[in-house]
Amino acid sequence: MATITYRTDEKTKERLAKFAESQNVSINRAIDIMVNNTISEREAFYQFQERAKDGDPEKALKLLHSRSCK
Repeated sequence: MATITYRTDEKTKERLAKFAESQNVSINRAIDIMVNNTISEREAFYQFQERAKDGDPEKALKLLHSRSCK
């Protein structure tokens, strides 16, 4: 397991501690979850952008519209 030092101000630390407590996890685990979620979202965004380059925007909008109107 790797170690990273994270520095922040006292107010952010307090907010993070409250968040971690509300989720019943350690501060370390809360940070790990947030970092992994952020990286996963960014990777999905880039994958979507790559797929969109080959896509048909009009067809995609029609598909979205047809599914949202049902």
